[in-house]
Amino acid sequence: MAERDAFIKESWVKAMEVRLVRDELEKCRKGQGANGLENCRWLADKYAQMLQENKVRR
Repeated sequence: MAERDAFIKESWVKAMEVRLVRDELEKCRKGQGANGLENCRWLADKYAQMLQENKVRR
């Protein structure tokens, strides 16, 4: 039971980290305007990598 709780907690933390990066990416793109895709590329790459690494397992 403790292992399951630890796994759930870790999964939740990773999901929240992904959400924070997504929110920062949105802010960056809105703030940069026309240059958003270029100037926020590093954040978009990080977000894509996190989505691949932190898939929800059932």
